[in-house]
Amino acid sequence: MRFPFCRHCDPCSPSPGELPCAGPTRLDAVHAAAGLTVFVASTRRARRRGLAGLDALPHGHALLLRPCRSVHTVGMRFALDLLWLDAAGAIVRVDRSVAPRRLRSCRRARAVIECAAGEGERLVETMSGGASGLVSAPAGVGTRRWN
Repeated sequence: MRFPFCRHCDPCSPSPGELPCAGPTRLDAVHAAAGLTVFVASTRRARRRGLAGLDALPHGHALLLRPCRSVHTVGMRFALDLLWLDAAGAIVRVDRSVAPRRLRSCRRARAVIECAAGEGERLVETMSGGASGLVSAPAGVGTRRWN
């Protein structure tokens, strides 16, 4: 499968469960309800890279950054909706249509889901029961205590 929005590799043909354009950093995917695919960035390198450099994010895709209390959109080419999650996976705040070259933070958050502007409402409806399965890291993977 070829991804036309990829600018970092040619051709960009990730295997199933990998986010295109992650370069040497490949991300695990969690398939949530309503056909939503959430890629999980739990390493420092993956969180630092984020979605920067992509021309667009495909419909039904999002990126979970954990742990994370602050997000910048430097290097972004499109606006984002940010869903801030607490330690239990409940949504504590939603920032809609955050433009490129901005900084947002949420002290109560332990993780954030980044999605294309306009997709946040759908994610809020999908996650109305909480996202605890997305926030809790598998044992030994990307775990870090926030004091």
